[in-house]
Amino acid sequence: MVKIKEFNRTNLKVLHKKAADALKEVADKFGVQVELGLGRFSPQEFRAKVTFNAVPDGDYEPKMVRDFKAFCWKWGMTKDDLGKEFTTWRGETYEIVGGRPRATKNPIVARRLDGKEFIFSAREVKHLLERDKAKT
Repeated sequence: MVKIKEFNRTNLKVLHKKAADALKEVADKFGVQVELGLGRFSPQEFRAKVTFNAVPDGDYEPKMVRDFKAFCWKWGMTKDDLGKEFTTWRGETYEIVGGRPRATKNPIVARRLDGKEFIFSAREVKHLLERDKAKT
């Protein structure tokens, strides 16, 4: 086992993954869901938010999904827009996976086909959805 003497992006990727796996194991034992935030770090300290969610009926939705459904009207969208795909001007395809209600400029979270998540403005996403709809 390697000892970390100073935090940096490289060793935090490994640490974060190991911590998330360990927390998932504990959460599974208790029948809850866990979310480990990305956090902030300095060379001496790493802080990340850990959230446990009770799942009374077995259906778990991440916070950004619940937020999208609750606040989509604010962005001129509907709950049905969650999960829709759109293509950017570069030809990359994204799927809408959630929302960030406290983000004023880029509240829409979308996932690229390779799994990486990006943020977009609601105006841009609405435009791209309409453009894609017009093409079909």
